[in-house]
Amino acid sequence: MNRLNGIDLARGFAFLGMVIVNYRVILGWAASEPSWLRDFLEKFTSRAAPLFVLIAGVGTTLLFRAGMFRKQQGTVKASLAGSLLRGAFLGVVLAAFALVVDYNRWTDFNDERSLSLAKVINGWIDDDPKVVEQLPERIGEYRDELAAGTTDRRLLYWMGGGIIACLALAVLLRRDPRGSLIARAGFLLALGFAWHPLWSGDILHYYGVLLLAGAALVAAPWWVIVGALAATLVTRPYLRAGHGWSDFEGWSMALEYGEFWEFEGQARNLFYNGWHPVFPWLGFFIVGLLVGRMAVGRWGPQVVLLILGVALWQGTRYAAPATERGLRDAARAQVAAIGAREDASLEGLRLVLGPPSERPRLIPEEGTRRRRSRGPKVETVIGENLGEGSETRSLIRATKRVARALGRADRPPYKSWSLRLDPGAEDGAHRLLLDVAYDPGAAAPADHERHREHAIAALAGLVNPPRNMMRAMGGGLLRWPASVKQIGVRRFLTYEDTKTGALRSDAADTTWLSVDEVRDVSPTLTRLADQCGTSSFMPGPFYFTSALGTALMVLALSLMAAQFAVVLKVLHPVVCAGQMALTLYVAHVLIGLTAIEALDYKKSLSRDLPGIACCIVVCWLVSLGFAAWWRSFAKRGPLEMIMRTICR
Repeated sequence: MNRLNGIDLARGFAFLGMVIVNYRVILGWAASEPSWLRDFLEKFTSRAAPLFVLIAGVGTTLLFRAGMFRKQQGTVKASLAGSLLRGAFLGVVLAAFALVVDYNRWTDFNDERSLSLAKVINGWIDDDPKVVEQLPERIGEYRDELAAGTTDRRLLYWMGGGIIACLALAVLLRRDPRGSLIARAGFLLALGFAWHPLWSGDILHYYGVLLLAGAALVAAPWWVIVGALAATLVTRPYLRAGHGWSDFEGWSMALEYGEFWEFEGQARNLFYNGWHPVFPWLGFFIVGLLVGRMAVGRWGPQVVLLILGVALWQGTRYAAPATERGLRDAARAQVAAIGAREDASLEGLRLVLGPPSERPRLIPEEGTRRRRSRGPKVETVIGENLGEGSETRSLIRATKRVARALGRADRPPYKSWSLRLDPGAEDGAHRLLLDVAYDPGAAAPADHERHREHAIAALAGLVNPPRNMMRAMGGGLLRWPASVKQIGVRRFLTYEDTKTGALRSDAADTTWLSVDEVRDVSPTLTRLADQCGTSSFMPGPFYFTSALGTALMVLALSLMAAQFAVVLKVLHPVVCAGQMALTLYVAHVLIGLTAIEALDYKKSLSRDLPGIACCIVVCWLVSLGFAAWWRSFAKRGPLEMIMRTICR
């Protein structure tokens, strides 16, 4: 009993954390909070959802084992008539949700977003007569087009096939606990897709896919599960680094997924670059399947989980930045190695070296935000004898775009950047030369060679930009100027005249790159470096290990706390919240945020730190109070009761 209470306690804490994350983002808290609070909260942001998924995996294993025990004992009551009734009911529910999904797809396709489900509900709340009057007419148009087959006739076939599949599974798996898992997966898929127009950050339809995978893996031997975990973690980095799949494909600048209701866009959103994509989020669920096989009600496994969680969390803090620095240094060295270096004649001069410079921060550390470079403006110098005409003017405009893009790139600590456009040796060809220098009279840092590679890579990266770069966000070029066949980097360093002792700044070397060679350089290392962050948006392997570590820590501590009756008594409302987390998750968005919207508080609360904090606390108190009250006379929450009735 303590084991179940500990799992429910951890799930309750996950719900409380989810409230902070969702209300903080939606109501605009993040824009007004002080830096110390932001740094504190960023360490825990996007940690509640992995804990939910981990516990879902644990619960799947426990549910399967309990079902197999009842089956072996012969206590499973599954009559044929009852199974058919539940299967038919589930099929009808899925068909109804499919209509809701297709209606949203139809409104998007016909550019009638003002009459989508979300707009209709908000119109009813605001008592908008336009929405109320036009809705019956629009539903009639949709019904007529659906019946005539002018929308997508296949939907009707899918609905009929879904009902038949539900009936078949209900009969074939009526005594197998995996049948219940598959039914619950279908219920969560339908529920998640149906209310997605109201809450684009929905995780329920992802849960449905995870449960389907869990039904396939829950009875498998451990080595199959470990292999599935490895495949899950490798898939996304392989597609991203090996094949150049875009992280931002389908996303708009407003972080809306424009192709969500189309098959290709849905598949990409669901498995690759949605809010909680199956790769790598399935990994949390698979780890939960393995944890569920442990005797986690005992102190020994709990201590092991705690130690493992701390090791993963803290290890990732140091491993992620070090790995990314190594990959980016290797990528810069690879680009620099293909260039022809011309050393200047510096007879009678001695290079003056200073201490190593601070390494440029290529990724934000945990608890910080990435900021645009505040380096000096890149000056543009136009050489002579370029000719005149529209082609020359286009080339000059392209050169200025190159300079602006360099100004937004990650840059080493050179203090002056000057980009020069000159005619090349070949007819019709031109070349760009980037002059870089430290402060006038300042000594060159001891690691100036690494700065050279970084400057070369900054310029070469504009020739062959990463495919995941959103042009508006990353400042990449729309097109590299075709007539520029050579690019170069010339460095000015500080030297001391060995005779007079005077300091002077002279050109030390020039590195020339062929544009064609730069385009042939494999961007795999850069793409792998992009996967080394610990952000939940476009998650990589290090986000998985970091979030898994914190999830295991909370689960282990909750299991330990559940061993003490006094703790359970004090935290009883949190345990109750964990036992009806599905109901509270839907309610805190559908009721909580809708009420704030309906009362016209959202604009007044925007960036109002005390007001938003008050909303979070009120949501906590109402949720915990309702959960404790409901559990005083009911065994499960409202949505949990409905799901269990349909999916038993």
